[in-house]
Amino acid sequence: MFWVSIATAILFFSTGSVLYTYFLSQGYYVDNSKNLASGINNVVSPVGNGSGFLSYFIAGLLPIGITGLILSAIFASTQSTVSSGLSALANSIVVDFIAKFKPNTPDRTLALISKLLVFIFGTLGILFGNVLISTKQDDLFNYFTGFIGLLNAPTIAVFLLWIFTTKTNWKGALVGFVFATLVGICIWLLTQKFITPNGAVFSFSAAWLTMITFSTTLILGYSVSLLLPTKQNDLTNRAYWTRSKEFIELMKLEEELDIEEKRKNEKAILELQVQVNHLTKVVDSQGHQPNSLGY
Repeated sequence: MFWVSIATAILFFSTGSVLYTYFLSQGYYVDNSKNLASGINNVVSPVGNGSGFLSYFIAGLLPIGITGLILSAIFASTQSTVSSGLSALANSIVVDFIAKFKPNTPDRTLALISKLLVFIFGTLGILFGNVLISTKQDDLFNYFTGFIGLLNAPTIAVFLLWIFTTKTNWKGALVGFVFATLVGICIWLLTQKFITPNGAVFSFSAAWLTMITFSTTLILGYSVSLLLPTKQNDLTNRAYWTRSKEFIELMKLEEELDIEEKRKNEKAILELQVQVNHLTKVVDSQGHQPNSLGY
């Protein structure tokens, strides 16, 4: 999965680089694509930003058949992305909240709630799209990176604090997350065109917003945890730096077991399974005794 992400990123950046080079070689001022439309068969109106490079190229320079295939691929990938996103949102609420707090809820009811949530989130998505159109927002990439900076970056930072540090507590994580999110919202709003009659207060790339909220959560979350110590349970095998030798060995054995299962080596599978079961019992007995760590 990691290598697929790397290959996808390289493909996307390579496409943008090729388009940038092509239009630059044709004499266009590519840093502001307002002048692109007039030179490409007058097929589309200018959008005023670099987001129009690919659309101009597809509509004006590619053969009709290839254009149709690309448009079909775009619609198909969009549909796949939207459907998986809606499904993930609905399942997260159903599994993490409804099924957890009401475990006896029938499957039929859970399925109905899931469908209702998909409908609600889909409707909200359509309404949000109409808001973008009505407010004449033309750069969706900045919106996408902005939302990542507002929501995903602080969340990932909290997870990293928990995985790679032993002194982070819930107080520090909560303060860091909330403060970074509020700072990110303020910065994001001030860079939007609809915030004042004269447009954005200042120009600020949404990519920097991700770095700001991420680093703010890390620094503030860890600092507050040191200043406001709490009593925690034993962190053995619950953070990267507190892994026991048995836990590390168990991870290695499970990787070897996966390899042997793919090879269908029954003898090796049985031997490894015995070792895995033994180490699993040892690891399960570790890290369950509460103590007063003082942080």
